[in-house]
Amino acid sequence: MILCEKTSPMTGVKNIMSVNATPEQFALWQAGGALIQDAMPEATVDQREFLISGHTPADWASLFPPQNAAEQADMEESMGYVMDESFDHPADFDANEYEDEDLA
Repeated sequence: MILCEKTSPMTGVKNIMSVNATPEQFALWQAGGALIQDAMPEATVDQREFLISGHTPADWASLFPPQNAAEQADMEESMGYVMDESFDHPADFDANEYEDEDLA
């Protein structure tokens, strides 16, 4: 298990996530020696996305809110908590504010 810190390109908040990987697996991926899913097969989809983009499950949830109860339950299970009923899109987020290299 490793701890990784990334800044969300959406919110600018620094986040830390525990990732199901070894330092050796992380180094292999970071050096370009393997695709992330091959280098870290035990890491979840959310953990791999966090490493690649810095986006958290909450970022994705605010961009693509659940359309029905089943989607919400899946999202809550993935994020590990129940979303508040007031959950909504962040009205002040503008993707055009970010440079292309910030989103890489």
